[in-house]
Amino acid sequence: MAVKAPLAAAPVVAAVGLLAATYVAYPCLTLYRLDCAVARRDTAALRSLVDWPRVRHGIETDLAGPRDELAPFGAAFMRKVAVNSSGTPESVLTALNTTPERGASSGMSGRLRGAWLDGPAQIVLDFGTIRLRMELRRGSWEVTRAWLPPDTLARARTEVREDQLSSSVSQ
Repeated sequence: MAVKAPLAAAPVVAAVGLLAATYVAYPCLTLYRLDCAVARRDTAALRSLVDWPRVRHGIETDLAGPRDELAPFGAAFMRKVAVNSSGTPESVLTALNTTPERGASSGMSGRLRGAWLDGPAQIVLDFGTIRLRMELRRGSWEVTRAWLPPDTLARARTEVREDQLSSSVSQ
């Protein structure tokens, strides 16, 4: 009888192992799909892999800074305009300035410095200049947050401030 007990547990152990392998491999597959979408300049794939409203909201929050550095009147509106115009698949591809090359990818996965679980359904990916959070939602992994480098945020804050000043002067 002792021999049958381990044999009976084998399917359960195999199923748990398969689930664990799938749990680890699925975000890697999504990262690969994201990498391919950027390399091929595939905006449709980027739309399906990124929750753009949530990513834009996160960038708007980052642009506000720790103590809303922009003037209060119209600041939130100007941030929203700036982020909505630049937070699209097309503008991201333009900013990355990637062109498909024979035998080369965009290098996103090659630049990956680290990945950390931020909960059972969240993973944070560090690419050095940018960090992304992917969440498992509705059965698929998608990018829900992007943290831009501090110098990029500072430049964007300056541009938004200048746009705000020029629009208030023209009125």
